Amino acid sequence: MRLMMLVVVMGLWAGCASSVSPDALLAQAEGRAGEGKGATNPAAPQAEPKDIIEPGDGLEILIQRGAGEEKFTAPVRTNGIITVAFVDIDVKGLTEDEAEARITEELTEVIRNPRVLVRITQKGPARVRNFYILGEVRTPGKLPMARRVTLLQAIGQAGGHTEVADLEKVIVISRQGETPQIRLANLRSVLVNGEMTADLLVADEDVIFIPRSGIGDFNFYYSKVILPVMTTVVGLVNGVYIGKALEVLFRQPVQTSVAVPCWVASVLYGEHAWQTHVLRWYVSGPLRQSKGGRLFAGVYLRYGQQAARFLKHHPSAQVVVKPLFDYLLRQAVRAVDDTREASSRRAPQA
Repeated sequence: MRLMMLVVVMGLWAGCASSVSPDALLAQAEGRAGEGKGATNPAAPQAEPKDIIEPGDGLEILIQRGAGEEKFTAPVRTNGIITVAFVDIDVKGLTEDEAEARITEELTEVIRNPRVLVRITQKGPARVRNFYILGEVRTPGKLPMARRVTLLQAIGQAGGHTEVADLEKVIVISRQGETPQIRLANLRSVLVNGEMTADLLVADEDVIFIPRSGIGDFNFYYSKVILPVMTTVVGLVNGVYIGKALEVLFRQPVQTSVAVPCWVASVLYGEHAWQTHVLRWYVSGPLRQSKGGRLFAGVYLRYGQQAARFLKHHPSAQVVVKPLFDYLLRQAVRAVDDTREASSRRAPQA
């Protein structure tokens, strides 16, 4: 008889031990929350998207206060807020452990020593997660984010940074909650010193801005402002110089029997360009003083108009002819200098 009673008692004890009471569940929850608060290892693996609370998810929340307990089924609204015990709490982007800690903190004001257990019971419809990256990257814009990425991974997804990017002042604007959060990251310290804490996590809808360095600002200002002005000034100075030289020459034009038009030069440089005027003067004058020059002028006079018409209708062929006329232009400018020096030597004698 005693043996039978002992068997029955042991069976009842085993059955009780196998069941999970609410107190046991809450004790496990407290243990998980304590582990979450104490986890400071930056190398710990990040939560997967399926473990992150997002709008559209369904949560089951168990709250124990005193000797009683309450269970809530709370859908996560589009703004990431749930309502528990008439209190609105933002849980968007949190894990279960983080949500338990936040709900406990919020409910402490209305419930004395609450103990909370949170479980994701239903995931909302899958939504494409995106981030925005602007500034000194190869392909800025809106990019998809299949999983949680870091700043360096986001820059790599954008094609990498440019040569003038300032990686010491990377700006991250997070849209979590009503007030945007602005963070600064020194990614150069990550690349140089291996300080991985600066390689911040990028959340959904984050905006990343890679600024331009000081030398980059100078290069931009030089190429967009200074260089065009200098090019214009140099062009004007050259135009004035050539114009003065032509003015001296045309006061005493070289007498030639045939005035050779410069059809090809008009196509290559423009009909009213100074290069065309100089070449017209050179082909009609100084070039004809040599036997080879007279031969060239004759051939040009005979076939130049047809050649110009062909070059006008086939611009790709101009790269073959232009080097010859560039050479003639250099000779013409040299002849301008020689003629001006000769004119200056004759001036005192007059």
